[in-house]
This record gives sequence, C-alpha cells and structure tokens, in this order.
Amino acid sequence: MIFYLAFLVGVLTAEESSSPPSAINSDEIRIQEKKEEESNAKSKKQIEKAKDELRLKISQLFLITLQGKHGTRSDDRVFLSQYTPAGVVIPQILQPKRAMDYITEMNSTLQNEGLPLWLAGDLYEVIESQQGVFSSYVNLPPLLALSANPDASNVERIVQLWKSYMQGLNLNMMLGPHLSLASLLPKAKSNLQCLGTNAQTASEVAMQMYQQWDLSTTLMVPMDFPGGQTNRQGVQAAVLLTPEQYLMDNDALPYKKLIDMACPIIHVGTTLVPTLEPQGKPACISHAVISELLRKKMNFSGVVIAGPLDAPEILQFTDPSEAALEALKNGADVLYYQGPANTASRAIERICYAVQQQEIPLSRIDEAYSHIKALKDAQFNTENTQKVKKEVKSTELTKPKGDIFDDSYYILKNSVTLVKNDGGLLPLVKKSVAAIGITGPVGVEELEKYLKKYHKNIGLQIMPSSPRLGYIQDFEIDRAEKTLGKAPVIICTVASSMRLAEQEELIGRLKDTGSKVVAIVLGHPQAISCAKRADAILVAYAEASAYQIALKAAAETLVGFPAFRFRSVIHDSVLEANREYTFSLKELVAMPPGKLPVPVGDDFPEGSSLSFPIETMIKKCEWKIQDKHKFKEPSFTYTFPSSGEYTVELQVQGPDNQVQAKTYTIVVK
Repeated sequence: MIFYLAFLVGVLTAEESSSPPSAINSDEIRIQEKKEEESNAKSKKQIEKAKDELRLKISQLFLITLQGKHGTRSDDRVFLSQYTPAGVVIPQILQPKRAMDYITEMNSTLQNEGLPLWLAGDLYEVIESQQGVFSSYVNLPPLLALSANPDASNVERIVQLWKSYMQGLNLNMMLGPHLSLASLLPKAKSNLQCLGTNAQTASEVAMQMYQQWDLSTTLMVPMDFPGGQTNRQGVQAAVLLTPEQYLMDNDALPYKKLIDMACPIIHVGTTLVPTLEPQGKPACISHAVISELLRKKMNFSGVVIAGPLDAPEILQFTDPSEAALEALKNGADVLYYQGPANTASRAIERICYAVQQQEIPLSRIDEAYSHIKALKDAQFNTENTQKVKKEVKSTELTKPKGDIFDDSYYILKNSVTLVKNDGGLLPLVKKSVAAIGITGPVGVEELEKYLKKYHKNIGLQIMPSSPRLGYIQDFEIDRAEKTLGKAPVIICTVASSMRLAEQEELIGRLKDTGSKVVAIVLGHPQAISCAKRADAILVAYAEASAYQIALKAAAETLVGFPAFRFRSVIHDSVLEANREYTFSLKELVAMPPGKLPVPVGDDFPEGSSLSFPIETMIKKCEWKIQDKHKFKEPSFTYTFPSSGEYTVELQVQGPDNQVQAKTYTIVVK
C-alpha cells in the first residue's frame, strides 16, 4: 500500500513538472496553425486573383454578338457583368436615334476594367430592316456596284458613306468589306456583297478602299479570308474550290494586297477549304489556313479574328468551346461568336482550364492579348480622337436629301449597266414613243413618277401581292398582258430577290403581244437570265430595301440622262510618229458607265456593256494634247510630229451635267 501511494505521488509529481512545457508546445502549435491558415488564405487569394486576371485576359480575346435589337437582353447583361470581351457585335439598330441609348445601356452593364471595347457591326446588317418593315435609313449601295464601275469617285463615296454610318451609329469597328470573289457555281445563291469575279478588279477596289479609310479611330476589317464565302448552295456550307497553286492569284489576292499595305486586322471565316485543309475543317479552326498560309506564307503579323466559332459549319466538327481552343492554338487572336453569350462564357472557362492544365501555353494567350492591345493602343490614343474632323449625327442617316443620300444615289447611278439594246431602242428620250406601259413585281408607281416628266401617255399595271409572296401570281400576268399589250413599249421591272420563273413568263407574254419590252433588272445581275427575250436590258445593283433609289437612277438613264465613265485604255500602248490617228469619244466613254461584274451564262460574259450614241448625247467635250492643241469635237484626227511621251487630256460634260476629266499618256516612237 505504501509502495502504491509512493508510486502514485511520483506519477502526479512527474505530470506537474512536465505540464508547463506541454502548455508552451500547445501555444506554439496554435500560433503556427494560425500562420499557416493566414498563409493558405493569402495563397488562395493570390491563386484566385491570378485566376481572375487570367480569366479577364482571356475574356478580352472574345468578340461576342449581342442578341437584342431594341437594347441589350438579360443574358447579354449577365455576360457583360461577369466578363469583359474584346468587343461586341451590334446585330441591328432599327432606328438610328436608338444607337446611343443601346450602347450606353450596354456600357452601364460592364463591371470589369479592361482594354477599350470594340463596338463592331456589319453595316449592311445593322441597318437592315425587318421583313415587311420600311427602313428609315438611307440605304447603302452594295459592293457589287463598285465592281460594275470601279472608278475612284465611286470608291471614295462608298468609303465616305461607311465612315458616316460608323460615326452616326457610334461604332468603332466595321466588319467589312467582304472580299470573297463572286461564285461561279451554277446553283450558288446570288450575293450582292462581293466585288465580282475578277480578282484584279476586286484587289484594286479593296486597295482604294483601304487608302481612303483615314478614320483612325475606327477599324475596317477585311472579311472572309481566304475567300470562297459566296460558294454556298442552299443551306450547305460555303466551300473554297480554288486549288492551292492558283489561290494567291485569285481568291487570296485582295487580302494579299491589303497585307502588303500593312492592314492591321483580318477576319478568317467558316468556309470549308478542302484544297488547303486535309481534315476538311473550316478555315477559322484550320492550322493550314491560319498558321501556314496567313501567318507564314503571307507573313501577316496583325490581329486575326476567327469565327463565328458557333456557326453550323463549326458544329459539324467540334464543340464551340473546343473550336476556340483550336483557333487560338493555330494563331488566331480574337474569337468571334454570333449566338447567345453563354456559349462564349463556356469557351472562356474552357480556355482558362486548358491553360491551367497546360493544354495551351500561357505565352500564346499573352501573344494574342498583346496583338489586340497594340492595335487598340493605336486606335484609341488621344491624338487619334482629336483628329476626327466632323461629327455625324444619327439623324443624318435618314435624310432623303443631303450628302449621304447624294453619295448613295451617285454610286447607284454610276454603276447602271446596259447589256442589251436591240435596234437602239434606248434611250427613250422625250416624245420618242407614243405610249409606254409599266409593270413588274416592284417599283411600278415609283418608276411612273420619274418617267412622267418626260412621257405623258403612261399606263400602269401594279402587282401588289408579289413583294409579300416573293413571286408573281398567274392572274397578275394575265392582267398585265391584257392591260398593257397594245403599248408600243413596255417597261418591266425584274426583282432578283423574287422567284424568276414567273418574271420570265411575264416578259415572254408581253413580247408575244408585239410590244417592245425594256427590262430593268434590280439587284443581282443573275436575274438577267429571265429577261433574255426583252429588247433592252438595264441593270441597277441594289438590295431590295434600296430599290427606290435604284429606280430613280435607272429611270434617268432610261430617258437619256445617264452617267458615264472613261475607259482606261486609249489606242495602242505605243503609236508611231508622222502617222494620222483618229481619236473618238466612242472609244473612250462608256454611257451608261456600268459593266457586268459577273458572267451571266454564255450570252453575257463578265465585263459586258453597251453604250448609248455618245456623240449625240454629250453636252460638251474638250481635248488637249500636250496642253497646246485643243479640239472640241467628239471625233478628230491628229498626227504626232515626233517621237516622245504625249499627254492627252479629255474633259466631258454628260447629258446629266456631270463633268469628268481624265488624262491619258501615250508613247510615240
């Protein structure tokens, strides 16, 4: 018992003597644990901060399309409150006065700081009216009108129109022009937003556009590299069919010319490129197109926009999130999405995860971001902002009078093309015909309004249901034949936006009555195919929403007040001294000025055009040779006295009082 008590006391004594060190150790542990907790919390914050910074940087590689037409939608606002993209695409602004409200509402949603925002849009889509609704905008002439007459004055005016619209709508990135050549596929959908089939003409127009684009605060983005976007049949994907060895002299030529001019940004589209891409992928996710062709072969070091990465062509190959990753790996900088913003948000998170998992190096993200930042730094610097000479108010985009309307009308009139004129039927000058009938699916009353200044006896047969139905009904053809069949001349409008079979029948039935028929083709010249039986054919290039302006241009041409252009070549390149040569306006002036920018069957090849009788229609002309010898006749002869280089200046005043001048250089041996 004594032994047990002694043992218990010893144990207790030992516990008491050892307790202070135990308490000290516990305090140290708690302090250490607290430090570790603080360190872990700090590390977590740093990790989260790093993730947020990475997410912000990645989100600034995205170009997303807002879905609202009258303002931002809730899903747009949710996305913009969570992410800061490189820019947003405005799909449509129904009223120009709403443009500023739309953008202000969108900016108020942005939460995160980042680089300045691109406010982008394809102008032809932004101002497009809803079906059946009148557009309040002055309509823009289509690109095809410029290929019909690639004169510098036309290009200058279209560029000025684009700049005015960009400023009036408060946008700073124009998605255009579309540089794909016109399709030669027999069943391809007609497309007015291209520069024709001639690669050289398209390249020259594109270069003029870029030279004229001096609005440093706004970007012009050449679209649809490497071409082929117009090669689309029905709902099928567009396909580039040009073999690789011919590509640089054809579809890729307009892009190559702009790259040589230091164009800083290019869009790569969703065209399938089987001649370049062995796996058949769309261009915007193709290593062969972006990395090998654009970056290496064509030496493009600027910003590459790829997409839309949620387009149907992409979905056939991969998920939109994986498409973004693939485009980035291949050298794209800006990832473009056209659908709901949640698709883009998933793609952002996918790329964040890919960086963390080392599927793509962080250096590629940094490189893409640096490309975008350098371009935005140049675009949004203070000096550029101060260079803007004139502000364009949104209200100016709707005025039926003024510079914007005048420029649009000038381009449409200066591209009108005459491709058939049997028996010299046109022009229908004042009192040249006893009576005129007017019919067709569109524009009958508008055409009558313009023609009645010059012709009194005019009969009409309108077809009010045709624009709504998209074709002419049989009873309307019967009625037109019965009502107008006795008129000496019948003018028939042809709308390329409508079904052609019934329009072809209408022209044939009118011809069978014995009347002379003049067809005015509105829109794409492929519609000429339904007007072959007409005695005369005029083409006016315009979207359906711009038919009214095009009709005015066609009407003035019809009655003998056409515009004109100078042809580019005078005689042979080298002439001989002491030999008599004839100089004639017929060789140098085209009136009307347009020429077909695309072939229409075998009868109307690309470049086709006819002229009115020049000598009897011009008001004045003056020739100057070496600024010494002057002639005021439409045609004259001249002998160059000696070898050397001579200048021939020609100034012409046309029937519509338009005055143009051109200087030719001639080498004489």
